[in-house]
Amino acid sequence: MLVIGLLSIGASWIYSAGPFPFGERGIADLLFFVSFGIVSVVGCYYVQAAPAYGQPALWQAVPEAFPVAAFAFGLPVGALITNILIIDDIGDREFDVVKGKRTVAVRAGMAWSRTEFVALLVLSYLAPFGFWLGLDFGASILLPLLTLPYTFSTVRDVLTLDRFEDLVPMTP
Repeated sequence: MLVIGLLSIGASWIYSAGPFPFGERGIADLLFFVSFGIVSVVGCYYVQAAPAYGQPALWQAVPEAFPVAAFAFGLPVGALITNILIIDDIGDREFDVVKGKRTVAVRAGMAWSRTEFVALLVLSYLAPFGFWLGLDFGASILLPLLTLPYTFSTVRDVLTLDRFEDLVPMTP
């Protein structure tokens, strides 16, 4: 937990401060994907699974508590978390231009941000099929697909709306 906590503090610092803040340079998407997706999911799994393998020394990791499935589950979570950042960057684009921030929406444009949003959303909805077919999980792993009707309205809004006021309800 200490390592994950330190990594999280470091990721926050890299995103918003330091000599080269990722959030202002348009390279925060990968940081969000990895930190809030893969690291968070694997860390949560590890904390719960490691005690099942005995009591290792404080400094000793438990390799059995790092299964491939935990890393795989981090992919759709990272995709959805990154999409929140993308929506926020689209809504803040005009303000970011004035402030001199070079987010992805500023650097690559709205079309790229919207394409990235859709691609990450497709990943997050295809992942359960991979878990079901490739990792031998039961059909209940497909339950997130029940959210597709809401997702279609969100996609429509992200593809057509630009104003902060219109997009902010999608980011809580």
